[in-house]
Amino acid sequence: MRLISRKIWRAFPELDRYDDEACRLYVRQARSLSNVGRGALLVILSLPVTAGIWYLVLRLLGRAASGFLSGDTVQEILGLVISLGIVWCPIVCALVVRDFWLRHCLKKQIMGTACACGYSLIGLQIGEDDAREPIVMCPECGLVSRLSDINLRPQDINPELLTKS
Repeated sequence: MRLISRKIWRAFPELDRYDDEACRLYVRQARSLSNVGRGALLVILSLPVTAGIWYLVLRLLGRAASGFLSGDTVQEILGLVISLGIVWCPIVCALVVRDFWLRHCLKKQIMGTACACGYSLIGLQIGEDDAREPIVMCPECGLVSRLSDINLRPQDINPELLTKS
């Protein structure tokens, strides 16, 4: 898992050769090809669920701590921890859920650009056949594929083309 401040595309070695702008556009493309509503729903639902779990855990800890601390001290400490945690815990959880969803979108996009042998076609030279159709040759198995036959566009193979369009 990446840190929240890190770039998610750096978790995928296929995208290491591209600059941040091309990768940012590639992530945007992968996200748009996935179900955006599902990802947003996951993030939104994680907020109240996490807040509720946080509140319940702290209530149980408060009951356990009340046996060895005075009642006023427990209430003050729990009040502070609950009020702080009810805000930051759901936000951190929502960011983690968002990262998992983005990772899923990127992984799905990258796996969709693999050759029949499983080799990633990202970053390979795109050529043209006799009919001026874009083709790519897998260096692993030597299979030459028309991009239209494998339901790909040149932008799926080369993220730098996203910045030019």
